[in-house]
Parts: sequence; structure tokens; C-alpha cells
Amino acid sequence: MNIEVLSPENTSYLEQCKILGFRSKDDMVEEALEMLRHKLSRFPRLSGWQLQRIENAKKDIDEGNYLTNSQADKIVDEWLKT
Repeated sequence: MNIEVLSPENTSYLEQCKILGFRSKDDMVEEALEMLRHKLSRFPRLSGWQLQRIENAKKDIDEGNYLTNSQADKIVDEWLKT
């Protein structure tokens, strides 16, 4: 891998990885590849609690526990009146 293709902030991160104790160039290359995979990924990585919230929302939708846009607009209009 040509390190010149990495942006300055990523190069700095790789230097930090070395300081933090990666034992070999292979460790650093693996970390760099992971950063690139993440950077090139179309979607950000979600944390465990975010994934759980999504699953809960899917369940609510399946059970019919949701508002239509017009219902939500009506509630927001009421909030804004106060």
C-alpha cells in the first residue's frame, strides 16, 4: 500500500497506531485497510444501541405502532401553538 494515497489525518492516525503499540507493519496495514473500508463504506457503522433502536422501530411498524405524516404534522402543529 502506498501511504501517499492516505490523507494527512489518516497518516497521523497510523503514526498514533504505531505509538499505541501495534507490533508489526502487518498490524498497521490491517488497521489502514479497516480505515479505508470504513471511509469508502456507503453507510456509517452503527453502534449496538443504534442497531437495537432500529430493530425496535421495525417491530413497532410491524405491530402498527406508527403515525402517518398527516398525524405527525397535526401533533407538531399543536406543539407549536403552545
